[in-house]
Amino acid sequence: MSNFTPGGIYYEQRPVREDGSIAQPDSGRGEDRVNCENDVIYLRRRVRELEEKVEQLRLSRRVLMNLIEKLEKEKTNFQNRLERENKKLLHANYRYARWLLCKNRQIVELESKLQAQHPRNSAN
Repeated sequence: MSNFTPGGIYYEQRPVREDGSIAQPDSGRGEDRVNCENDVIYLRRRVRELEEKVEQLRLSRRVLMNLIEKLEKEKTNFQNRLERENKKLLHANYRYARWLLCKNRQIVELESKLQAQHPRNSAN
């Protein structure tokens, strides 16, 4: 087992007691050394927790980016479909307007023929 954290920090492995403190060889420093070692244990645990959170955030970011990409594709597809529909409607509207114009001309022609056949009715 390596004595380096994933972040590249070197540490010394020592036996851990049941209460979470590190078993220390008797160096004469006593309690200061235990407090320091407890701080190191806490900080290592905290570093591990933060590294796990960073990994979770990376995963969440990937999921969110995939969702954003999917939404953008759906939006683009929807917009393209609306543009095609709009072109169809414009074309249909153009054909309908031409048809109306043609029918209007026919009506005007028929009215003028009727007036030519019955000039008395136009005096009323």
